[in-house]
Amino acid sequence: MPIIHPTNRPVRATRHDDLDALRVILMALIVVIHAANIYSMHKWVINDTQRSFSFEVLLAPLNVVTVPCFFLISGLLCAEGLRQKGTVSVFFDRIRRLGVPLIATALLLNSAQAAILSYFGRYQFSDYYDDKGWLMHLWFLHDLLIYHVASIPLWAILNWLKFPRAPLWGGAIILVAPILSLIPGTFHHFGFFAFGMMYRPVREDGSLRRLAAWSVPLFLLACLGVTQGPSSVRPYWEAALSWSSSLICLELGNRFLNRPSNAFRTLSDASYSVYLIHHPIVVLLGLAFLSVSIPMVIKFALILIIAFGASLAAHHYLIRRNSLLGFLFNGDRLERDIGPGGRLRGPHHPTSTEKAHRPA
Repeated sequence: MPIIHPTNRPVRATRHDDLDALRVILMALIVVIHAANIYSMHKWVINDTQRSFSFEVLLAPLNVVTVPCFFLISGLLCAEGLRQKGTVSVFFDRIRRLGVPLIATALLLNSAQAAILSYFGRYQFSDYYDDKGWLMHLWFLHDLLIYHVASIPLWAILNWLKFPRAPLWGGAIILVAPILSLIPGTFHHFGFFAFGMMYRPVREDGSLRRLAAWSVPLFLLACLGVTQGPSSVRPYWEAALSWSSSLICLELGNRFLNRPSNAFRTLSDASYSVYLIHHPIVVLLGLAFLSVSIPMVIKFALILIIAFGASLAAHHYLIRRNSLLGFLFNGDRLERDIGPGGRLRGPHHPTSTEKAHRPA
């Protein structure tokens, strides 16, 4: 079934309950990843003196699936926006929603984090300006902004080709798709984003289930390829592991989480704020716990609880209630609703349509 082409008629925004739930789960896993990095064996922004290989075991599967799934979801939401609003509106909307929080977080939060780490001798502040050191966890927004710009000509091409019909997305595509992830640099994840843009017809006619079914044997083969295969083809198997696990997760979400949930919807609306704010909180908590003589598992748990709680509180009590902070850290419009008699009602809050198309 070809995808529905844009028309001049207004299209009602769709809120995907399963994607809301997946965004919450994936965002939680991102926080887990960053907290676990402190106690893992590899070098990170900050490392505790207590470190364990068990955290490497925890990180391995999480790193495989979280970021690819986020880019798949982002591509879907981008296509929804293009279908409903058109290319010009989406371009400026994404500049505001991605570009403004990217710059604001880098200048206000990441720079403060770098300055504090530099003060305690854990970081060379000059590195903040060298080799994109200022990005830190914001590399996702940086790449996503580029992908959205690239999506405009891609959208035109896909509409001109009238999109491949969903049955053609059978087993063959899942074998070829990992090759797209062998591209180094900024466009390493663009294949996931582009597939997300074409995800709607696959999602609606049941082909996603077939893709997920093909993904299961590919996942098992990829596990063997990564652990037992020759090093020359290991990059392909690593990419295949990400593709297969991501598509399986999307199908599991579509099957088991596709129902209204106020909790998931509320947390999904806060996920953007959590993503932007949690990183400096995690890093500074890791720094504060360096001299605390308690088991690292307890440190890890405390960092997760405090980082989640502080990020959610900042979203609810600050970003959501202040129009300037909402603009800087969520890319919301700097507007106020005008009530009867011209009285200001308060900060502008995103409509349900805007919430449905928040960046993943």
